[in-house]
Amino acid sequence: MANPEKNSVAGASVPSDSAWVLNVKNLNGVAGSSEPVQRQVVAPEGMETPIARVEPGSVIELDLRMDSLHEGIVVSGDVNAELRGECSRCLDPLSQDLNVSISELYQYVPDPELDPEEQRLIVNDVIDIELPVIDAVLSAFPFKPVCKPDCQGLCDQCGVRLDEVDEDHHHEQLDPRWAALAALSSAEQTDADATIDNQTQTQEPEER
Repeated sequence: MANPEKNSVAGASVPSDSAWVLNVKNLNGVAGSSEPVQRQVVAPEGMETPIARVEPGSVIELDLRMDSLHEGIVVSGDVNAELRGECSRCLDPLSQDLNVSISELYQYVPDPELDPEEQRLIVNDVIDIELPVIDAVLSAFPFKPVCKPDCQGLCDQCGVRLDEVDEDHHHEQLDPRWAALAALSSAEQTDADATIDNQTQTQEPEER
């Protein structure tokens, strides 16, 4: 079977039949016209941080609109993905809907005054929206994801989940100075007990 035709879009070679590629032929040169785009795409690898991720192969929902301007086409709308990871407070697994908005201009011709790496172009009547969507989703990742807004986290003494214990759960805290003194007294008592035991063991029984 022949490979799908590929187009060079925004510096990358992408299959023309990819769900990430939008055909803009009907909008080219027709300023003021628009076209809705609603589809599902498959999440690629690499959409992750150390504590959160969008699973590779999971579905990303796109609800977009393409608007034709004189200089190019603006793609804007909403992106929905499933965020997975672990709660930054209690470390339990979490799964949440992640909704983010995007707006990206694709130009007919490059702007010589702008960095070529920062420009997105329309090539052969198609545009590739994969990178803008990925960037938008990653930028919306929470810095510290939580399983629920009122998660109380873990006890810093015993590690139990505070949501699962009584509100008065606590541990006695000794003043560090008293704790050190108690440890010293305990050590001295242990040494004294050991000395008495040794003396008892070496003492000869008295003759009757």
